[in-house]
Amino acid sequence: MIAIMSIICFFGYGATLSSIGLFLEPIRAELELSMGRVSLVGSGFMAAGCAASVGTGWLIDRYGARRLIAVGAFLSGAGLVLAAQAHGIALVFTGFFLAGIGMTASTYVPCMALLSRRVDEGLGVAVGIILAAAAAGSALIPMLLVNLVPLYGWRSILVGTGLAVIAFSVPAALALKNGPRIPADTSSDGRIVSARQMRSSRLFRPNLMRIYLLQFVFTVGYMGLYLHLMPLLEERGFAPAAVGALFGAMNLISALGLLATGWAADRFGARNILLLSLALNGGSIFLLLGTTPLPSSAIIISLFIAIWGATQGAVTQLSPLLLAQAAQAEDIGTASGIMGIAQGSAGAVGPLLIGTLHDITNGYRVGIIVAGSLAFVSILCLANAQVRRRALD
Repeated sequence: MIAIMSIICFFGYGATLSSIGLFLEPIRAELELSMGRVSLVGSGFMAAGCAASVGTGWLIDRYGARRLIAVGAFLSGAGLVLAAQAHGIALVFTGFFLAGIGMTASTYVPCMALLSRRVDEGLGVAVGIILAAAAAGSALIPMLLVNLVPLYGWRSILVGTGLAVIAFSVPAALALKNGPRIPADTSSDGRIVSARQMRSSRLFRPNLMRIYLLQFVFTVGYMGLYLHLMPLLEERGFAPAAVGALFGAMNLISALGLLATGWAADRFGARNILLLSLALNGGSIFLLLGTTPLPSSAIIISLFIAIWGATQGAVTQLSPLLLAQAAQAEDIGTASGIMGIAQGSAGAVGPLLIGTLHDITNGYRVGIIVAGSLAFVSILCLANAQVRRRALD
């Protein structure tokens, strides 16, 4: 199961979210769009993921994850193929919007919900392995595509990428087995009680609300910085080739960091490791304030890449563990969907926030300060949370 989910997330993240940026410039140039208009593609992708999270958790709770993941993987690939046929921004937006829905329906939310129901001991390592595969895809697939686009054109590469997602991820999803069926909520005399009566109060208990808020606050700063990191470094004087190499190294370090974080969380507690990761992540962002072109800032940029790369996935990785501790088994799918809404909406807000601050201040300095500060604010969301390990069904 873990190997299958790793394959799905390798292609699901690497071929969509992590590769959007490298298609924007050739699309903008060919379709004669402004950077502002073509940037809507990224925001639309994230907004689609947010919208899909609304129904994803509910569907998992009632029908299982296997078919949902297969349909989502197909939509991801089909959306990329559709975008390749565009001769205007509308069809590009629509294609990536479908891909965003598909990515959400086939990767993080359903995989974490299924893991939370089927894995008890070693859940942190299991999540770490799957997200490490996603990080590896995020490093390797863009590095491959960035060299292929100039040779074959963005349309051909989008089609090939979409077909590869369908060919690898859909059969893998169909090989999964659903988690145990969750019985309907019943009252003491056996009568079925409405979902509103039994579940709404559980889904929005204080501890769960803190997890949702943590996901939102951190992701605003993280996604804002992540999607602006390449232009930020180029603006600081780094050559494009150096930026690509640094970005690839960061994602590979992230894969190792996810494995280490999972191991540590299983031994020292997810909450403790997450608090430490947030502090390290926030501190590393402020290192960017001192960056200058290589080689003069080699030590500073190396520290940033190592620390931020190793901790950037901690919230995504450890939030499901906290969720599994705080939510009842029958609520995990829906709670994961709510957490996905928080993550998706923050992902749509973050890049626009950092980009707007850049335009207002004519630079990234304020955006760096905001992103770093949000990582530290995230610590406050978790500071008073009370979680304890429970047996999973």
